[in-house]
Amino acid sequence: MVVPECARARHGLGLRLSPVGVKQERRVGVGTLNEQTVDMPTNEPARKAAFSVLMGHAGCVGDAWQMMLSFILGAQYDLNFSSFGDDCGFELGHQDELLSLVKKQRFDLSMVYSYLRLPEERKVLASIKAQFGKPIIVSNMGALAPSMAHEAGVDVFLPMSFTVDDLRKALVKCGVRTHNGALRNHDKPRA
Repeated sequence: MVVPECARARHGLGLRLSPVGVKQERRVGVGTLNEQTVDMPTNEPARKAAFSVLMGHAGCVGDAWQMMLSFILGAQYDLNFSSFGDDCGFELGHQDELLSLVKKQRFDLSMVYSYLRLPEERKVLASIKAQFGKPIIVSNMGALAPSMAHEAGVDVFLPMSFTVDDLRKALVKCGVRTHNGALRNHDKPRA
């Protein structure tokens, strides 16, 4: 760690880097060899990691997904949602909109409502998966053949309607770290 000269030793005080919102100061005891580290809170809020989601449904389903993801991930991440498609989800007609969106901004997850019936739709998602390597969750009211999911680079197929806990498990399966303390309260025995 490189410490600026002015912060190295100022009247017996040494500052060192610490988590945001906490300043640590090392004090060397006067006339002794004792050393003490003191945590001093600052007014800076703790910063959360950014997490961006591409939502392949611009209607009420996308709104519900956004609320669920906010509940699961909101305590841990500073969330950003970008929608593509329309109230029917993602179809081949939304290909240009999706490709433009992935080129413009960083994203961590794609959550798409689609039946992926057309090979071209599967190719679009597969190319995004190959290029960016980010997890893709697909959902619809029916089913998705495993071969179609594999062809499209889909990490998890989540049939509608699913619960918050189903979505949390899908996120974990995709490698997303989730804060699930609020979700696990139902597992505790009642007193």
